[in-house]
Amino acid sequence: MATDCPNLIHLCVIRVTRLDALGNPLAGPDNVWVSNTEAQLVVTPQYEAGKRIVQVGGCDCITGFYQGFDKLTNFTLDLDINKAEWGLMEMMTGGTAIADSATAAKGIWWPTNAYDCAVPAQPNVCFEGWQDAYDIDHPDPDTPYVHWIYPSSFWKIEAHTMQNDFTPLKMTAFTRANPNWGEGIYGDLPEAAGDLGGGFDTDVAPPTASCLYQTQAIT
Repeated sequence: MATDCPNLIHLCVIRVTRLDALGNPLAGPDNVWVSNTEAQLVVTPQYEAGKRIVQVGGCDCITGFYQGFDKLTNFTLDLDINKAEWGLMEMMTGGTAIADSATAAKGIWWPTNAYDCAVPAQPNVCFEGWQDAYDIDHPDPDTPYVHWIYPSSFWKIEAHTMQNDFTPLKMTAFTRANPNWGEGIYGDLPEAAGDLGGGFDTDVAPPTASCLYQTQAIT
């Protein structure tokens, strides 16, 4: 058991899992993607502002005041990836992968389901990320990782610049509560996940990244 709170550094691995419309994991094949080419992930909590009520009397004096609490509703996610991981983009945006083999993609056709009045316009996926946990200047000897999970998210491709430099690709998402993920399908959660997700110290190493689709059995 770790006795000191960890320092968090890096974003080493992300994992995306296909979900159905209700947030249940979808059976394979090709229902998982694991990447280690991400550059950064910006996580922004979204709040519904608490109601502010001020009562003013006839002589312009405050006779009553109430400030309600801001309420956490969900998160927005802003992801930069350094390589063209076509399969990852297909899973996250709902495009059509251009197949190179049974488990590899060599391109993507952007989604057009908005023109078909599809609901939802973007697919539902579980998004997870792993950071290194440090004890001041070295990996924590007991729990060297922090595992973050957002059990339901909906992604879209964002602006990116083609120029005389490398082109990171940007995708953004909003999350939703998902009571149907539970303990997941990988056996690496300490308990059933909270509906909005969260994070925790762990000694379970992150999954192995690959520029190929992966398949995880649903049990």
